[in-house]
Amino acid sequence: MPIGSFKTKAAEYIRIFQRELKAAHIVDVMEAVIDALATFFVVSRHAAKMRMVDAGYEEAIGAFTYIDGHYVKPHAFKKGSLQKDQTYCISADDAQIIAFSDMRLSAQSQKGSYIYVDSHMCLNDPKYVTRDENNTVQMTDYGRLHIDECCLVFKLKVKATNKYGEEFYKECVLFRDVDSGIVFQTTFAKEVSADVMGKADAILAREMEIQRVLQELPAQFGAALVYLMEWVEISEETLAEKALVSTKLVQRLRNNPAYPKNVDCVVAVCIGMNLPPELSNALISRSGFTLRLAQNEAHLMYNFFLNHLYMGSIHECNDMLVAKNLPVMTGTE
Repeated sequence: MPIGSFKTKAAEYIRIFQRELKAAHIVDVMEAVIDALATFFVVSRHAAKMRMVDAGYEEAIGAFTYIDGHYVKPHAFKKGSLQKDQTYCISADDAQIIAFSDMRLSAQSQKGSYIYVDSHMCLNDPKYVTRDENNTVQMTDYGRLHIDECCLVFKLKVKATNKYGEEFYKECVLFRDVDSGIVFQTTFAKEVSADVMGKADAILAREMEIQRVLQELPAQFGAALVYLMEWVEISEETLAEKALVSTKLVQRLRNNPAYPKNVDCVVAVCIGMNLPPELSNALISRSGFTLRLAQNEAHLMYNFFLNHLYMGSIHECNDMLVAKNLPVMTGTE
């Protein structure tokens, strides 16, 4: 397979499959491209995958991988994130052992910092992991496409094999096929995983801080709002601007027991403060209102905003409401 003609054909197949499958990311068509190239050049899938990597398509590394006899979904990472003997994929048995092989990693693991999902040790954070309709844990699309941000790296060494030797290191690591007969010794690549471990520490610190705030949060809505505004260090005027409400309404929410008058302004205030979901839920629960998710489409959208767009702006939320022909949040009384 001459590299020049191979690259040309690979680029052609990528365009074709991205158009046909309406796929925005190369990784989501990589397996189809590899199989098409294997057919065109009359070579094995293994050979086509290897050539894709040689051609500079690191997205091919996450294609056609099997761990513990199970297929691993295609995944992508920043170019240059891995060396030839490193991987983001690990067996369940190795994950259990390695989780306690390093003191810091062990401490983080025991506090629930990581979750074993789709053969990866991934940060236990909603940005990277979620649950499907069957309540099964899976990686988010963002996590799967940015695996270098959220998953630990492991080093592989060929321990035993029925047909390959050390000289085929790259082939062995890249083609972890269910029937390959290759046995690996897996170790933790601590230095390469330093950024992810730092994020794990930050997540733990954030969770501890949120738990402290929840414990100290006053039971009355007004007092709770005052506490949270002090916690996020936001003034009445700034909150009014960010929540699209009047300063007078913010003052009434803080001081008048008759307020709030509706859940809409509470949601607007939560978004204006960029509150984490746990704290938004706590404030709403003190308002006397609830989100009626099954009966109110706007409330269903509010719930999405509070859980997945809370670091955005109320203008972004209102744009999404307008797109669904729903009333915007204006914080009216």
